[in-house]
Amino acid sequence: MSKRQRILNRAINSGFFRYALQRGASLLADYKSIDQLYGDVHFHLTNRNGQLRKATEEIKLFAEMVVAYAKGKYTGIPWSSITMITAGLVYFISPIDAIPDFIPVAGLVDDVSVILWIYNSLKHEIDKFKDWKLHEEQTILDREEPDKNHIE
Repeated sequence: MSKRQRILNRAINSGFFRYALQRGASLLADYKSIDQLYGDVHFHLTNRNGQLRKATEEIKLFAEMVVAYAKGKYTGIPWSSITMITAGLVYFISPIDAIPDFIPVAGLVDDVSVILWIYNSLKHEIDKFKDWKLHEEQTILDREEPDKNHIE
């Protein structure tokens, strides 16, 4: 078993990850809490910018999914999956988890490992969200396109 796999196993079997799952489920019930979570994720991404190259896009996508779900815009994902994604974000923003973030390198490796594990575990659900997002963006662009037949 690789060092990264041992770190992941330690993280997902930790009491803190179980707490993150419970916290993720409770956050989804309150949009204001999701808004705060989104702000915290953005803050952590900004402050750890160079250290998270491997998971930055996944974390951003998770945050978008959770917000879209909480707003009721995207509901095409099972509760267990969106809860797992929210738990991943809770785990990411917490400085104290299976391996505290103040420990150089390892403190971020567990965060990245958890995010990538969730991403790979829910790839099908995430791909569906990406397709939905592309469709929504295209729909918005179609609505904003000026009427070419209208002359002012």
